[in-house]
Amino acid sequence: MTTRTKAQPIWTAYNETGALDIDCPTCHAERGKWCTRDNGRLGRVPCVARAAASGTDRPHDFSEPRHREEA
Repeated sequence: MTTRTKAQPIWTAYNETGALDIDCPTCHAERGKWCTRDNGRLGRVPCVARAAASGTDRPHDFSEPRHREEA
């Protein structure tokens, strides 16, 4: 895995939680935008509060590695 790949948000984490459908109460990312960390970098996964506030009732598993066969 390259450094560039590691820096990219994990679309599945945002999509499965519905996090992009709401504003983030933690980092204040707007609806449709990736979460950011204190250092200004993009968050690979959404902030916990945003994932929880999205209203989905599915469990959220952000453990790694996550392979397509496991999804």
